Amino acid sequence: MLISQSLIKEVLKPDHCPKQIYFSFVQGYELIEPSESMLLGRYFESELIGACRGGAKQEPNLTLPTSLKPKANANKEELIDYIRKYDDTGFDVAGQNNSELKEFIKFMPKNETPGEKTKPFKECDDLILFAKEVFVKIGLDVNEGESQVDIRSETLSGNIDHRNYDLQDRSKLANYDVKWTATKIDDRWNGWGDPENDINSEIQAAHYTIVTYEVLGKWIPFYFMVFGKDKWVKIFQFKLTKDAIDRHYDRIAHTSAIIREYAENNFKGNGDFNKCISCPFYDICDDKSTIINIETIYI
Repeated sequence: MLISQSLIKEVLKPDHCPKQIYFSFVQGYELIEPSESMLLGRYFESELIGACRGGAKQEPNLTLPTSLKPKANANKEELIDYIRKYDDTGFDVAGQNNSELKEFIKFMPKNETPGEKTKPFKECDDLILFAKEVFVKIGLDVNEGESQVDIRSETLSGNIDHRNYDLQDRSKLANYDVKWTATKIDDRWNGWGDPENDINSEIQAAHYTIVTYEVLGKWIPFYFMVFGKDKWVKIFQFKLTKDAIDRHYDRIAHTSAIIREYAENNFKGNGDFNKCISCPFYDICDDKSTIINIETIYI
């Protein structure tokens, strides 16, 4: 199994389960049901640079379709007008009462106007326009680059959002990761107010830089381009020191050792009842715990 930055992050979680890793990283299932925020991030990415992870396009969430069939309180004239407009079977409306007309309409084919984008996705469209304007002003043309670069070395893998010329030196290549966030510009706890102390950002930047080096044989710049829902942008270049490179190679070695151990044990699950009951793979896992611990209290 090639080591990805997502796999490293999962192995570093103290409560991770080997069987979850098997289903997610060997079988390729979604580890969690995508939230609306995740879908918005994928939609933003695919509309801005042409595709999201895996080269796919993320479609927006839509409101429910609206039926054009007459409402329950429609009068006879409205029922007849609808049948004459949409029926192509030659149904004879003459002499039919309201109940009979409604019964016929019930079995007519669906007739709906499609749903429209939900409000969050409409707002995301505005942010996409803002982001495209930013790209123009900083001189980044996505048409000159490559999006969703699937890169693999002998032991590592990565999926880089975008590769293009370096913003600071057009004679060089650079890797870019595009982020959508609903957080505020100065959010230090959940957002991008303190990226140098965010371990997930460090892992991603280090991993993509190292796997690129192993494939291309050169160190190229890595940037996070973060766009806030409130129409702000931050660009961070992560420059790797030797210590950062060594730290990440230690993570890679640790992850490799853990995965070898799990594979030798057929990725045996380690969950108790409460951990397993909330697992997305509960129904297909042979290792799930189905027995709840009953505590006896003497009074």
